Amino acid sequence: MLSAPLGARPGRDAESVDAAMGRAAVRLSVHERLVDLSAAHGHATLDGIPRSEIIGSAAPPRAVNLVDLERVAFATPGVSLARARALSGVDVDVPCAEAPGTVSVVVVPFLPRGRPTPTADLIALVARHLARHKTVGTRIRVAGPTYTAVAIAASVARTEGVDRVRLRAVVERAIRTFLDPLTGGPDGHGWPFGRDVNRTELMAVIAAVPGVDLVTEARVTADPCDSCPNACVPDGSLVSVSSLTVEVT
Repeated sequence: MLSAPLGARPGRDAESVDAAMGRAAVRLSVHERLVDLSAAHGHATLDGIPRSEIIGSAAPPRAVNLVDLERVAFATPGVSLARARALSGVDVDVPCAEAPGTVSVVVVPFLPRGRPTPTADLIALVARHLARHKTVGTRIRVAGPTYTAVAIAASVARTEGVDRVRLRAVVERAIRTFLDPLTGGPDGHGWPFGRDVNRTELMAVIAAVPGVDLVTEARVTADPCDSCPNACVPDGSLVSVSSLTVEVT
């Protein structure tokens, strides 16, 4: 004989056909809304879009494209991500090799400052969550970002009456902020993955600092033996400042 030790529980009214169709339409439109969001910002990815707008968009129940995977990564329970970037045909475990059917999702946490790097546990949580929402046949790899170390040397002439020591600190802070993985880049949403550090851009950032009269020199390199005035950053990589020298005259 069967028994119900917890007793009967009240149910709820059956869902109407119209309500079910409306709910289905909302779930199906999630993909289109994410694509529209990235297109509205001129991106093919959610990376570079304000985090509040990403979190404000619904996560799809099934990830069928790269922006879906990025949004689903943000929805990982117990995880707070600053950024997520999905790369098609890339296997982070096998660099420099084609990987058809593989998508690598690079996740960036909030800490540590200046060079945020996910822990192994965080990566495992995101990987398990994405595995539950991916399409059949897609291989998912999750990893933290790689960092290209850049060395920067700049010389500036100060406006008359400006304190030399204070100006040096302000210029250094402006440079680090511009290259920061979370606050850097032209839009202030984090230095873009794979974006080279150009000398002319850096000079413009320095020149905009109040108290700078003239930028007399600016050098940036990712290789001590490279004479190129710019620093090349590989796809999927962010930037960290290995050395920074500012001379104020």
